[in-house]
Amino acid sequence: MPPLLPAPYDVFARYPRRHAMHACPCCVNDDDRRALTHAPLRELTDRQLARFAFKAMTTWGELDDYRHFLPRILELHALGAPFPGYLTHVIAGKLRRGELARWPNDEREAVTSFLRQVQLRSLTITPELDSPVVGQLDELADLFDVRLVLDAWADDASEPAALHLAWALLEARRRPPRCDALRSWLRATCRRETLARARAKASSTEVQGTLDRASAVLAT
Repeated sequence: MPPLLPAPYDVFARYPRRHAMHACPCCVNDDDRRALTHAPLRELTDRQLARFAFKAMTTWGELDDYRHFLPRILELHALGAPFPGYLTHVIAGKLRRGELARWPNDEREAVTSFLRQVQLRSLTITPELDSPVVGQLDELADLFDVRLVLDAWADDASEPAALHLAWALLEARRRPPRCDALRSWLRATCRRETLARARAKASSTEVQGTLDRASAVLAT
């Protein structure tokens, strides 16, 4: 598995931690506030930061507060932290709310590069029951050009990448992506060739079966 690039702490160091962030008293209590002060930013645990990651900019803090904590939120997202504030669609929603497109170039590039990298890294991990990649790319499609990920995916001849493709096709049959680029990429003729090559060297009959089911989707 390729190593992750460092989270963009240096880029967002220009946003200090504010100790008097506005928060809805119905949603945020003193324990929630204190959790953010238990450790330096880089050492905050997923649990300590979870409440803020989910409530930021709606009932707790402002955009610059979110920017301060964003590198750690992205890092915990990449590590698969099991709280809602680290989910792709939640982070994407925060970035849309904060108008990422208007951020300084270095901030915008730092965030989108890291998120792209997380998606590419996930393609190297064999999916078990399904693949979240297309759904996550669909959530991120209005924040950066997902074709940069799709091009790399198309060039990846590994079995994990083929299985992600297979599960993506099976899921898209039930719930097509909203993003035109994703829908077109999945239905391209060369995807069938990718599945066929992967099947020829599949590591198990179970893998073959998954690839066959996805090939049948493309045949319809």
